[in-house]
Amino acid sequence: MIAVVVRRAGRVAVLLLAVASFVQPPPLRAQTVVCFFGDSITEGWMDAQRRPDRAFPAIVDSMFMTDGIAVDVITAGAAGETTVDALQRIDRDVLAHRPDVVVFAFGSNDYFVRGIPPRPRVPVDRFRNNCRAAFRKILGSGARIIVLPPPPVLAQRFYLLFDQAMYTPSGGVEALRSAYARALSDVASEFFDVVFVTVDAALAADSTLLGFDGVHPQPAGHVLIAQALRQPIASAIAA
Repeated sequence: MIAVVVRRAGRVAVLLLAVASFVQPPPLRAQTVVCFFGDSITEGWMDAQRRPDRAFPAIVDSMFMTDGIAVDVITAGAAGETTVDALQRIDRDVLAHRPDVVVFAFGSNDYFVRGIPPRPRVPVDRFRNNCRAAFRKILGSGARIIVLPPPPVLAQRFYLLFDQAMYTPSGGVEALRSAYARALSDVASEFFDVVFVTVDAALAADSTLLGFDGVHPQPAGHVLIAQALRQPIASAIAA
């Protein structure tokens, strides 16, 4: 009887060891993960060309390398997307990477006007709700958030490509852009671990920092954005 008990115990022990060999804990990460989540500006579109190597996520990455800070940068930008699209892919493209910090940069496509009667693609109230929902998901994962609002618009360039009359009911494209930036700032202020960063004044002061469409920053504009993000991201990493 004793021999039987011993053999059974041995068989159980082998089974447990086999199970343990398959159920491994997730590997520890050697560095911080920063995810840049946004639209075509995040993706690096400049004057109808995609140039991710000169966009602000790549520049921030280079800055941290210079500072000796180990950061794994994930760029999750997608041209043409609104906050509706952001919510549809946030789990796959952002949370799946288990980020420590997320730079949230949406809005330019949300306020874009189209249709009959003309209206923004995403009404401002829905925009607020979408941002709020995204922030809750990100914060719920344990990550911190840095918010980058849509950049200012050079209306004279923008109206060469898009019908000015579509924006007149809203007071013009820049007035509409500002309304969405304020909405984003208001939502950010509702949360403790959300930091709002803006470079509006710097970008608006020099017309060479924005491209032919009056919306997408040029490489020098991306440098300004990266410089503005550098310290907030570093602080979020250290927190």
